[in-house]
Amino acid sequence: MTRRGARQKKLILLSPGPTIVPATVKRIWARAEMHHRVEPFPPIWGRLREKLQSFFEIDNPIPFVRRGGGTEMMEAAIYNTVRLGDNALVLNHGYFGNRFVDMLERRGVIPDQVKSEWGFPIDPRAAQKHLVSWGKKHYRAIFAQATDTSTGVRNDLETIGKIIRTHSNALFVVDAVFEAAVGPIRMEAWGIDVLLCASQKGFMMPEGIGFMVLSERAFNRIADRGLTVPYSWDIVEEWERNQKGDTLATPPIRLMQCLDYVLGRYLRSGTHRLYEVNQRKAYLLRDALHVMGLWLLCEPEVGPRASIRSNGLTVIDLARVGVESNAVVDELIRTEGIITANGQGDLKGKVLRVAHFGAVTFKNHLVPFLRGLERALDTCGTRRNLNI
Repeated sequence: MTRRGARQKKLILLSPGPTIVPATVKRIWARAEMHHRVEPFPPIWGRLREKLQSFFEIDNPIPFVRRGGGTEMMEAAIYNTVRLGDNALVLNHGYFGNRFVDMLERRGVIPDQVKSEWGFPIDPRAAQKHLVSWGKKHYRAIFAQATDTSTGVRNDLETIGKIIRTHSNALFVVDAVFEAAVGPIRMEAWGIDVLLCASQKGFMMPEGIGFMVLSERAFNRIADRGLTVPYSWDIVEEWERNQKGDTLATPPIRLMQCLDYVLGRYLRSGTHRLYEVNQRKAYLLRDALHVMGLWLLCEPEVGPRASIRSNGLTVIDLARVGVESNAVVDELIRTEGIITANGQGDLKGKVLRVAHFGAVTFKNHLVPFLRGLERALDTCGTRRNLNI
């Protein structure tokens, strides 16, 4: 197929974001225009708070919504929780852990780090040992990823959160941009104070909105400390205005309507069902890849159904079969119209990342991917047969 033919073919988005947007969400986005200070829009703040409370299992959450995405939320969280001279800790297990470090350094904070090898989660025992050695009052905030999108590896937030509560007074800030709406996140039970999310992954929405969910503890601490932050990242002032049906600036109105709809849809069908469907898709895909003789990142040390693997992303170790992932990514786009993702950082050219959250289905999207992957690998020099 020519490049022109591939462009004419409907693309299948299997990248870790942006993702496939279902028709129902597109219709919500296309609704008639409205103004953010005029009915029926202002009550959306109350609805979002109620839905986020149920979805992330936390009492009285404070939502903070902005145009942008996960990177903007990471930076907004940093500016509201730490400043020059503060101590911070990053639990770093991948590419986006490094991003937290970079952002903190630009804020004038040189963070300590507890690291793990890429492809493995943070060892809770290592985090505990580090916190015990520094004492309870040392850190203002501790930053971690729920799942690092570079590896598809999920941290044990429940255990880590309990350790932090026992050994530190720090706020626990979690980047859940990938994992939110993929697997369960229980903010109250796991001791998460600030949760960072974005629209273009598990919430199956167009890109362009980032949002943060804060515990009352986090909000009160931020309000009491009163750090100087950029105007558009002032969480305290924004929430005070939201309660009056107002905002600091024009919010992403259409995308907030989409978020309101998607949260309601997930809650009506049951979050347990959402997570079960994501797990089933992940297992089916990984079983098929094994039939093809392919390996996942960090196999056999980490099994394909290990709990540390996110059910929204499968990372295939193509270096194990002598193929550069760059070539496979390009071939899938050129001949199949399927968009996947190359590796990031040290894994670039070595792994192929395939997302399967949200509106992605096994029959309509993952089966065509597997067939296309067979052909792409054959073109790139290694034959892998699946026979489906």
